[in-house]
Amino acid sequence: MNENVNEPVSARNENLDQTVCSDESSPENFLGGFKQRVKNMDYRIAVMSAIIAFLTKWCTAALIVRRIICCIILLVNPNDIENAVRFSFLGKSAVYNLRNRLFTLKSPADVPELFVIEKGRGRKSPLRNFESAIVEMLNTNNYYTLQQIIEDIKAKFCISVRREHVSDFLVKHGFKKLKCASIPVKADTEKQAQFYDELLLPLIKKAQNDECILLFSDASHFVMGSDFIPSIYTRNRRFRRTFSGRKRYNVLGALNYKTHDLITITDDDYITATTVIKLGNKIAETYPGKEIHIILDNARYQHCNAVISHFESLGIHLEFLPSYSPNLNLIERVWKLVKSELRKTVYYDFKKFCTSIDEIIASSQTTRKAQFDSLIKEKIQLFRNMKSIDDHTVVSEKKDA
Repeated sequence: MNENVNEPVSARNENLDQTVCSDESSPENFLGGFKQRVKNMDYRIAVMSAIIAFLTKWCTAALIVRRIICCIILLVNPNDIENAVRFSFLGKSAVYNLRNRLFTLKSPADVPELFVIEKGRGRKSPLRNFESAIVEMLNTNNYYTLQQIIEDIKAKFCISVRREHVSDFLVKHGFKKLKCASIPVKADTEKQAQFYDELLLPLIKKAQNDECILLFSDASHFVMGSDFIPSIYTRNRRFRRTFSGRKRYNVLGALNYKTHDLITITDDDYITATTVIKLGNKIAETYPGKEIHIILDNARYQHCNAVISHFESLGIHLEFLPSYSPNLNLIERVWKLVKSELRKTVYYDFKKFCTSIDEIIASSQTTRKAQFDSLIKEKIQLFRNMKSIDDHTVVSEKKDA
């Protein structure tokens, strides 16, 4: 060993400072700032403090834990190789190597280097010779389970692999199991992109600069009963009795893009052109003298002559979306949030059901404002640069890059 383990750290580096570094947002900052942590301390105590600090802040891997345990035992007794092997589950040669490195450190600031996991050590993965081909296989096929991937690897590359090998491979190459999103089969993605670029995005910019009022409008139909059965913590699956008949609460709303205010008209029967006209009158009263643009879909009750002529008389511009384009209507995100909140409890009384919906909507500017604000942003789902996986699945080429 090159140095006396009892030599005080001050004799090794007189410039060490006890001040704790305030910026430890990354391991690099931790390493860089650690030289300011210890002063006038016994070398073993200083190294032990360094180990504990590093363990508390950055320990995430099992191998790092084993090395830390080994270092602690060796600091107590450098010759206690037997217990170091026993309690750290490291090999004897690994313990000897770690002891040599531990007691030849230039300063306690170098302690974190003992816990850097070197790449390329241990048993090689059986997938290492086929990595690029397997990545291409995953990019061009749909797999729903690990077992399907294992079977396809065996069929195509004649190698048998365990689930943990496949799991590690997926993590290494950035694959994770994501719920598939849906896209209407009749959606015209080119028309959607054109609508966004030529009309919607300029209106968003105008609304952000207070040059106009931009609203997103749509109706949602909340059916009490089977649509809103909550999840329950239980050992066995439970069943709830639903209701006879069809109790539905309809909400026609208009969402202000900038302020996230909601203007609504509610009905427990049907949404009709008359309902849409009522909403138009309410919008005109809310924003008198303003240039108003409303983004809405092509439902019959709002794309009829009576509605169009009435809104023209109010000076309100109706901007109809391309067919099958719910992804361009931001108010759909609000309805999704309302429905998720409703599923947190169960309702047996229709009036309470309707009241809960009204309260959730009203909370968009109070208790749930942060949730609503996080939903409404300039970023809108478009389907640009998509490639086909099969006849029914597409994926963004950018994501695969």
